[in-house]
Amino acid sequence: MLTYAENMARLNELRSFSPLLCAFAFAALALAPAASAKDNKKQDKKAEKAAAEALLEKSRGLSNIEEQGSPPFALNAKIHYQVGPQSADGQAQIIWLAPNHYREALSAPNYFYTEIVRDGYRYLARTNNEMPLMIYELERTFQRVLNAGLPQKEKIKSVDKAQLRDELLTCVTFADKSLFERCISDDGDVASMEHHAPTPDTLRERYEFNNFAALGTKRFPRNIVFRGGDDHVLQIDVQQFGPIKEAPEDTFNLPPDAMKETWCAQPKTAGPDLQKEPFSLALDLSPMMNAERALVAYHPALYVVIGSNGHVRTGTVIRSSRPLDNNELKHWMSNMRFPILQCGHDGIEYQMELQF
Repeated sequence: MLTYAENMARLNELRSFSPLLCAFAFAALALAPAASAKDNKKQDKKAEKAAAEALLEKSRGLSNIEEQGSPPFALNAKIHYQVGPQSADGQAQIIWLAPNHYREALSAPNYFYTEIVRDGYRYLARTNNEMPLMIYELERTFQRVLNAGLPQKEKIKSVDKAQLRDELLTCVTFADKSLFERCISDDGDVASMEHHAPTPDTLRERYEFNNFAALGTKRFPRNIVFRGGDDHVLQIDVQQFGPIKEAPEDTFNLPPDAMKETWCAQPKTAGPDLQKEPFSLALDLSPMMNAERALVAYHPALYVVIGSNGHVRTGTVIRSSRPLDNNELKHWMSNMRFPILQCGHDGIEYQMELQF
């Protein structure tokens, strides 16, 4: 048994520790709300990501009206082209029966482009043997709409909210930087797509889709806008859109003098038997190197048409920090070689944008 003196000494020890114990207790109480808030924030982010994944799943395939098994349809639209201060109007018509059986006709002032796909071939008729940048951008805009819903799951980097017109959208960016940010409505419609340029020299692309119409289980926007970093704007106003039982009788009549190419859904890079010249091989090395130096120094964006043999057929300067020397550009175009794209054993024409 402790004596009175020992009991008093023990009491004094407890008294000396009590402020320290209180301090620890108050610290624990102060940290508890912060830890709880952090946990709540984590839970909110997790729920936000899960909701975004559900929306992406809902939008998957919703926009691809040219998918195998989709009902045949006809589409007629008015096109407004805006290039800086200049503007013009045109038309677009698509009559689609199957992925390998369709007709697309596009027009701009003083230019028409008709593509007919049937019987394993593509037939091209156009004002001249060119593919102007604005027509290329128009075709690509239609393709962006058709592939707005990602075909497969992609890793989400971040989720945000954005107001577009009168609708609050869920905007998703992906770990794969090549993918467009997609802003999606509660219905699963991709209302906008934007490519965030990693550098000021990279062209910006933004697409906005509105006023969706149903086609079977799919949905397609009646109002489409493309905005490019080159001050190009395309406005597509779909006037008529809906299913058809059969195409008008003359739909797939071939235009006179149409260029004929083998058609396939997924062109592939040519094998060694067709790729006679190595990619980027310069036939005249010195002018090619001078041209490359000029291109790198001026950071231009070029639009090029690649022929079925991998040669550059035509090239257009979209943007450049300084004017390019025409001779250097011609040397680069005449000596540059690109991979040949082929369907079966045949090379095909294709277009692309390059940024230096």
